Amino acid sequence: MPYLQPSFYELPFQSQSATSRDAAKRAERFICQQGADVLRWFIERGARGGTQREASEALGISRASMCGRVNALEKCGWLIKSVSERRQGCAVYLVAKED
Repeated sequence: MPYLQPSFYELPFQSQSATSRDAAKRAERFICQQGADVLRWFIERGARGGTQREASEALGISRASMCGRVNALEKCGWLIKSVSERRQGCAVYLVAKED
């Protein structure tokens, strides 16, 4: 699973800030597990899919972190955003592939 390998995805940080860089490095310890948990949640949702809000509430992950995990999974091709469905004003994401 590409998302779970840090070499495929580098966390962003403010280039002029050592604090920001250090925080991004510390986050690498849990970011892969969060990504796996988020992907597993979307897989379990099946054809119904889910929104970032729903995933955030179900998994107890902040909306800001959820946005990052979902965007990374979308970038890697694991999730796709529905073009026709929205729930409570939020985009619905579906699993694009299962390997």
